[in-house]
Amino acid sequence: MASSKDKTRFSSNLLNSRGMEMAVLKIGGFGISGITNEITYCFSTERKWKHLTSIPHVEQCNFGTAVFNNELYIVGGCFNQSLQENIHPFGFKYSPR
Repeated sequence: MASSKDKTRFSSNLLNSRGMEMAVLKIGGFGISGITNEITYCFSTERKWKHLTSIPHVEQCNFGTAVFNNELYIVGGCFNQSLQENIHPFGFKYSPR
C-alpha cells in the first residue's frame, strides 16, 4: 500500500498531454424559459458556466446520465405534448475528443 507521501509524488508526476482539464457538467434542468436541453460545463479554475452543446431532441426531463471511459451517455427521458407525458427511447453519446 502506498503512503500519502507516495501518492503526492505520483500525482505530481502526471502529464496532461491532451490538454484536457477536469470540469463539472450540468445536463439539462430548468432555464429562464422552462425545461432546457443545454449541456454546460465549468472548470474549477474559471468558476464560470460555458455552453458545450445541447441534447438534439425536444426539451425533455427525467433522462438517465452516466459517464463511462470518459464519455458521457444520456439515455431516455420524457417530454410533454398536449399535457400528456411521452417517453422516448433515444440515447446520445458525447466524447471529449
